[in-house]
Amino acid sequence: MSLLKIITPDSYRYSDPVIQEIRIASGRLVGSDLTSFIKRAGHQMTDVVRGLHFAPGEIPVHLLAVGATEFYGPNRNGDGFECQVCRDYHPTFVKYARFYRSHKNKDTKASYGIVKHSMYNETMKRIELICALNGSSAAAKANGGVLADREMEKLAQHKDIPVSMACRVPFDICSHCGNVAPKKINYCDEVMCKAGGLKNNIGTVLDDGSILHAKNTRPGFFDISHVLRGADRIAFVLGELEKAASTSVLSGAELAERIGLSMPYSVMVGEAPPQIAPQLKLAYQLAEMEQSQPVLTKRADTAVTFPANSRARLPEFFRALADETICLPVESFLALMLPGQEKTAELTEVVAAAVPGVYSRLLADPECETKLAQNPFRPAASCDQNLRFWACKQAESLSLRSQHFVQRQRLAAIRGEEPQPVADASGLVKTASSLPSADSLAKQYALYQLAFLNTFSERGGDLQLTATRCILQNHTVAA
Repeated sequence: MSLLKIITPDSYRYSDPVIQEIRIASGRLVGSDLTSFIKRAGHQMTDVVRGLHFAPGEIPVHLLAVGATEFYGPNRNGDGFECQVCRDYHPTFVKYARFYRSHKNKDTKASYGIVKHSMYNETMKRIELICALNGSSAAAKANGGVLADREMEKLAQHKDIPVSMACRVPFDICSHCGNVAPKKINYCDEVMCKAGGLKNNIGTVLDDGSILHAKNTRPGFFDISHVLRGADRIAFVLGELEKAASTSVLSGAELAERIGLSMPYSVMVGEAPPQIAPQLKLAYQLAEMEQSQPVLTKRADTAVTFPANSRARLPEFFRALADETICLPVESFLALMLPGQEKTAELTEVVAAAVPGVYSRLLADPECETKLAQNPFRPAASCDQNLRFWACKQAESLSLRSQHFVQRQRLAAIRGEEPQPVADASGLVKTASSLPSADSLAKQYALYQLAFLNTFSERGGDLQLTATRCILQNHTVAA
């Protein structure tokens, strides 16, 4: 569990523009440019810039990121980052963050620059960054992004570039009552907190002159975004004007929720606990793969009769299947997990239609990490011979090994059993994905596939090929 936060443009009252180009002539910071930069950033950051290498086409900029609470107070969205937090966690900008637009950060290939260096300026009591914008096609290619044309235009015209930042914290703490909140729903309220609580009164000036705010712990900064619409501090990304006429403060967590902020998948993997990181990485890869597959087709039915004791010994049963590289198709999975339920055929059709695109939905689920950590479909370390023997007999019709998978494709072609498109598949998929019960079962099936593929990868098999076959299997249903 964690909180995502937005730090809006002009969150702090700095005396200088938040972002400013560093003018380096012939690779050197000299003359009036040097004097101007020392005045803005001080000698320590100047020495840093002199030691950095900027490739041809990279445009160096200096960015004032986060001010320490003890000296600047909390920001305008009621978030505070104390001195020691700034000292300890500013390196996450370099580790995770890139320069994006409007927090469209899913793919680093859509980034417009990188963070070269971060530091906590002890004199100015704030986190400062040196970024390199992609000022040419060559620089964009070298940095794995795209050309920062709009940013260059604003810099050339000496216009401000409104930027907002995003971070992730495991929890935050009420500055008054000390309530620890791993989610926005856990914020204190008027009953819990004598200062009124963060839920409804964040940013309130208290009787002692202090400001009620959220103290952020262990932030991981992963996004710096050029805000392309008006930099209204309450509704700057979507152009919405909720609360625009109000004096109340929209918290950084609520802003993140309203604009649908998410972390780049690569950052989710890097930040994840070791026990779930491999599953997250697989989910990200599968989400990418499923986007290029056809929506839904029908294939010949392959009925499965399970051993009598399989339901009572699921971990061992999943081990037997995994050892034969068998990942059950969705209809077989449902028959195993929901035995004897009425309307099984109708349920299977709806859930099968919700499976295409399920990995993107799983990754967007706020409970994604919890579900992965508690994945109930992980195979046992071993299984008995009876289950192993049963799985071996099913390999010809179910295994994803090349010798079996390719043979089934050949036989299907000979028999004229090529998959046929499902009529109105797009509408069916969209409807099914919006049904809570169907979506929940589809995500359960995705967790099963992740457990299977994670086990398979640990054995050193051809993961890419097997994952591709799992995705193909997800886009076909039994006729």
